[in-house]
Amino acid sequence: MNKETFPLFDTVKLKLSNYSPDIARISFTDTQDNDVKIPDNVTLYDVTNQVTVPPLADSFFVTWVSSYVLKQNEQSLVRIFNRKQFIVEKIE
Repeated sequence: MNKETFPLFDTVKLKLSNYSPDIARISFTDTQDNDVKIPDNVTLYDVTNQVTVPPLADSFFVTWVSSYVLKQNEQSLVRIFNRKQFIVEKIE
């Protein structure tokens, strides 16, 4: 994943982009892909650890270890599932 955008509201898209190999950044854009602030009352909840993730500089940062739910006024908007996997392969 380099950068992906997803419609969130009529005028706001969610942008998911690589920050480092194990961390992704969630930010928001308008319909012309200009960065915008986190929409009002939007929060990110770490489902795995059962905690709210604090924003940093109008973004949220997520890892592959946890799964998340993006909420507005406690209503779930988007689920973000971890995707990194371990693969075991026999060496012959």
